[in-house]
Amino acid sequence: MSTTQQQLGRLFDEVAAADMAIARCFAVRAEAVDRARRFSAAQAGSIPLSLQSRWSREEIAQRELSSELAVTLRIPE
Repeated sequence: MSTTQQQLGRLFDEVAAADMAIARCFAVRAEAVDRARRFSAAQAGSIPLSLQSRWSREEIAQRELSSELAVTLRIPE
């Protein structure tokens, strides 16, 4: 194997390592989102409702979670 091929192989190894790190970060983020979702669902019962409320407590909790996650992740809702 030539030196050029070895250098290219090392560069691809770096790319693969970076890709694995990114995948781990996405997994950590997914777990955090799921914990936030479960927490939000568990707290839904304490959301105050008025007589004019158009949504259930669960719907409000889901909408609030969606909005907050969108802002946090800088993505459209």
